[in-house]
Amino acid sequence: MEINYIQLALGIFSAMVSGLVSFIWWKIKKLDERREEALQRQREEQEQIKENLRNEILSLKEGTMCLLRNELIDVMTKCEEEGYKRIYQVDNINHMMAAYKGLGGNGVTESLYKYFKELPIKSGKEENNEKS
Repeated sequence: MEINYIQLALGIFSAMVSGLVSFIWWKIKKLDERREEALQRQREEQEQIKENLRNEILSLKEGTMCLLRNELIDVMTKCEEEGYKRIYQVDNINHMMAAYKGLGGNGVTESLYKYFKELPIKSGKEENNEKS
């Protein structure tokens, strides 16, 4: 009879250990699933942030191009009307054109720029002589 109690105790112990191992295994699987879901959400959030940044950079690029184009056209048109350019305008226009082209700009400014480069440069001395 004692053997039956020992066998019964061993059976109960074995079932308890088996149940405990199964429970621990189930908990580990659940934790892994939650971790994977969290990683997936994090990846999706990072992709959304990247997309927002791309859109903001594109908007900034487009806005900068518009401002550069406007300033280039204004200055070069003014110089064309005056029939000459000043040395500081040459330097400014060259820098703006390089930036504008670097951003992907082209078009009307390119033809104005070709004409602008051909205009004579008027020095400060010539302006002072005209005022006198």
